[in-house]
Amino acid sequence: MLYGMGMPIPYNDCLSLEFFVTSIGNQRISAAKNMRYVTGNEAIFLDRLTSIVEANLGDEDFGVSELAEKSGYSRSRLYSRIKSTTQKTASQFIRDFRLNRAQELLRHSGLTASEIAYRVGFGSPAYFSKCFHEKYGYPPGEIKGHDKGNVIPNDDLRERSIYEQRFKMNRILIIFPFILILGLLTWVGYDWYIHRAMK
Repeated sequence: MLYGMGMPIPYNDCLSLEFFVTSIGNQRISAAKNMRYVTGNEAIFLDRLTSIVEANLGDEDFGVSELAEKSGYSRSRLYSRIKSTTQKTASQFIRDFRLNRAQELLRHSGLTASEIAYRVGFGSPAYFSKCFHEKYGYPPGEIKGHDKGNVIPNDDLRERSIYEQRFKMNRILIIFPFILILGLLTWVGYDWYIHRAMK
């Protein structure tokens, strides 16, 4: 289960689909530092969407309009909910699901990259290869030569880099007041000591 007893569950902004897409096999999740939490309702919403996309995975014409129709949302409402929960657009949500599924098939099946491209809903193997390379940093044909489960998508690396920079800046902002206070206390203590020594 993705949720339980109304308690929030961990949710990874960078690897959002990897966390919720439980139906595609043993999807390994790299530990990301920008962890936040989703409520049970958000988890139910994402689980429902991934189930719908999974059921229509091989249909290359399945897109945002079809997902909205099958989920009972208007396009605009679906877009805003996906965006607020995953920081992705609805089309990115669908494409990333397809790519995640393709990565698993490349690892665990004997199918070619072209066969998998069609199986996960890409109408063109060339476009599939381009999208796969953009997300994972290598073409689908080279997956066997990479460390299984430990490759972090390029877009995730960029987001993590931004997060780490913010984290460092926040740490500086937190530490600076303490250094300032310590400096003031040292100055006051030294001033008091000098005045007392002069008496």
